[in-house]
Amino acid sequence: MACSPAPVSLLERMTSATSVFVARMEAQRADGSFDMRVEESFKGNVAGRTVPVRLPIGTQCGFDKPKGGDRFLLFVRGDEPVTTAGGSFLIWSEAGAAALNPVEATLATLRRLLANDRSRPPTPLVPNAEAAVHRALEVLIPVFGAEGLAQRKPLVAVELDRKGSDDAMWRVTAGTLTVDVGKWSASAKVSPRATLP
Repeated sequence: MACSPAPVSLLERMTSATSVFVARMEAQRADGSFDMRVEESFKGNVAGRTVPVRLPIGTQCGFDKPKGGDRFLLFVRGDEPVTTAGGSFLIWSEAGAAALNPVEATLATLRRLLANDRSRPPTPLVPNAEAAVHRALEVLIPVFGAEGLAQRKPLVAVELDRKGSDDAMWRVTAGTLTVDVGKWSASAKVSPRATLP
């Protein structure tokens, strides 16, 4: 409980941070910090860069030692070590998991915050395959249940080529079910409209 993020709003957490971004761990440095390749930036001048991040490993409010390729949502405050108490999280994949990842919901909210900031270019609400799987599960789990979907995992998302369309789409497949997810609108359409056996 002591390491749970402080009970402040996401907007307050973002405001107090120097930079906020999603990054993938590439390597550990000699000084113990980790090289993080920024995939999506919400605040700070870090887009597309590899930045060193200090993660306390195996300590209170710290992280397990990351493996190459692990993805994180990071709230960085100057030179301070990044902890879970500050709102940072490891992002696990939902493609074969049994539950929704709450971090993906946080990312969706951050994208909406940016979409409302007219000084920045618009950000897709569903910019990658992981977000598309999450959006599909948001629609499928209430209808079919996590157990009913378990036999149809892992879910796979591919981006559709929709020339001339107003909204680029992701197609997420879960066995015989497909969910078309709007990249910009986050709309979701399930087909076929049938119950699971």
